[in-house]
Amino acid sequence: MNKKNLFLSAFLTTSMMLGSSITTLMANETDNSSNEVIIEETVPVNDENNQNGENEQSNQPTNYVNEENQNNNVEQKTIENVTGNCQQAISEVTFPKYESDGTKTDVHVSDLLKEHLDTTDLSGEKDNEAKTLTFKDVLLKDVYLNSDYLNGKSEAGISFYNMVNYFTDVKQIKQILDANPGYTVVDSAGNKVDGAYIDELLGLINQIINFDTGTNLKYDKNSTYDSAEFAQNSKLGGTDVIATSNEGNVTLKFHIDSHGWWGYDLGADDSITGLVMGFDQDAIDADHKEHEGPLTRAYANFFVIDMQTKGNGKWYMLRNTDLENPIIYVSEDGKEAFMIDVDFYGENVINKVNKDVIGPECESLKIFLTHNHSDNCNNLSVIAQDERLSEITSIIWPENEPHPTKDGKDLVTLFGEDKVTTVADGEKFTAANHEFQFIEIPNEHTPAGGQLADLTNNVLYSGDTLGAQVHLGGSTVTLSTIDGWLNGALKTEQYIKDNGIEYIIGGHTPYLNTPEYASWVAIAMQYAKEQITADSAWQGGLIIVENGQIVTGERLDEIFANGLTDREELFIASANFRNNLPTEPEENPGQTPDDDNKNPENTDDQDNSNVNANTPQNKKSSSVKTGDETNLAWALLGLAGASVLYTVTKKTRKLN
Repeated sequence: MNKKNLFLSAFLTTSMMLGSSITTLMANETDNSSNEVIIEETVPVNDENNQNGENEQSNQPTNYVNEENQNNNVEQKTIENVTGNCQQAISEVTFPKYESDGTKTDVHVSDLLKEHLDTTDLSGEKDNEAKTLTFKDVLLKDVYLNSDYLNGKSEAGISFYNMVNYFTDVKQIKQILDANPGYTVVDSAGNKVDGAYIDELLGLINQIINFDTGTNLKYDKNSTYDSAEFAQNSKLGGTDVIATSNEGNVTLKFHIDSHGWWGYDLGADDSITGLVMGFDQDAIDADHKEHEGPLTRAYANFFVIDMQTKGNGKWYMLRNTDLENPIIYVSEDGKEAFMIDVDFYGENVINKVNKDVIGPECESLKIFLTHNHSDNCNNLSVIAQDERLSEITSIIWPENEPHPTKDGKDLVTLFGEDKVTTVADGEKFTAANHEFQFIEIPNEHTPAGGQLADLTNNVLYSGDTLGAQVHLGGSTVTLSTIDGWLNGALKTEQYIKDNGIEYIIGGHTPYLNTPEYASWVAIAMQYAKEQITADSAWQGGLIIVENGQIVTGERLDEIFANGLTDREELFIASANFRNNLPTEPEENPGQTPDDDNKNPENTDDQDNSNVNANTPQNKKSSSVKTGDETNLAWALLGLAGASVLYTVTKKTRKLN
């Protein structure tokens, strides 16, 4: 905020005939002082008080005299520049770090993290007459902390940095307000708030920063593709959350980037978990070299977001800091809970979060797993270690899907074989006051995993079938398995039409997504089949469908040059295609992390013991990526062949 110096010259012409005079005021600005005064009207001056015919320029830049009407009363109006202390504000910010034994420590902002934050001291204007503190760069009401994150281009963590920067801004306002008791705060939109409001806002942000499970967080339905607000506001789209203070007087809307609150560890290696948790650069680099990001496995955390069910009870998304999204339903009486997938990040907090969400009255926790991959199942072993959760937990499992194992133990039967129920394709069941139906998608992402429809809310959980909705390659499909992918997409498309499904929630796309996505995946698969049919030497590559059309090579170049916003990703489906490799051994159809683009040749050493030998394994499975990954070897292959893609995409497909 510019600092201003006001110099005042007053000229007085005395007329004995007229009896009074007019003062003319002229102000010139420079940038070298800390005070600003605005005098808005002319003032009559008694000639007896000015025998020399003029007023001398004041040597005190902060005080100016405004003489009114023939009274000799002196009124001062002063506007001062005030400044906060950002370093002090940052020093007060902490993040919760939970260890495996449940102990919690508060981690302060490290020097490494500061490099990503705005450390500029906040400036404002103090009006001593109006008793106001004005901050022209900070909004305090109707706040939406948007993000300019670009998938495939920006660094991860922007929405997180935005929240911390806003927190320190409000903390600096609190500093200045405390030093000026009795003053009112005016924000950039002219809203006036008092100290109680500032305290309540700080309390709400602190809850968000600390992943307090008691925070009132609601999914913003205005950010869904089919809302009127979405059509009018081009900034909306993806995961937007509305937070409300416990007292109910303060709300704050914020966006969570598609790469998660802290980034994405699986394959992309751009998670900032180690950065937030205060580790040094060597530890962060070492973590990124690991297969599954051990720091994120341990220290990731979860937002608990109310999805606002149409039925009875509660419906929550556990929004992981690393782009996972387990779901929990709780019955109206609080006695039954139902969970979909359990993640493999956040090992140190998953039990605490689960118990906070289901509440002390819960007598039964049923867990359904969409498929047997580690990022969906591994936290079962952590849940089994908690005495209370172990007692009340039972498993619902797709009947033809091989069981996953961890450390030699069958994760599905970990709670007891008598506590496992299998579901067949098309089978319906009720849990936590909601009706569900299982849809098996065989020979696609896994042998016989699938999807789960919430028929109460008309939502389809696609798991990792259909792949992740990212332009970087939402799945990697070998041409020998393409029929499984195409059939799965077509089956999903038909189910959506037959059952009035309004939204899809993917395993790695934590938002209410358009059901047209299934059709777009089918278009990509059909296109790839056409290419290999026309030319058996076609080597595959990255294919992107945008709004139902195969993108041209020119558009592909544009996307990778500029990246895509979270809103733009809502209209994307993509896949990396590989031509048949008959000389390679068939890939393990069991439990492997969804990170195949981390190693484009998929030559990672896999532990073949991670699938229970007693479960069926005679169905082929494809090797897929199910996350937004920035290691783009296969995507770059698509770019290298952009001219080829441009040639073969002369005709485009449109949805009916």
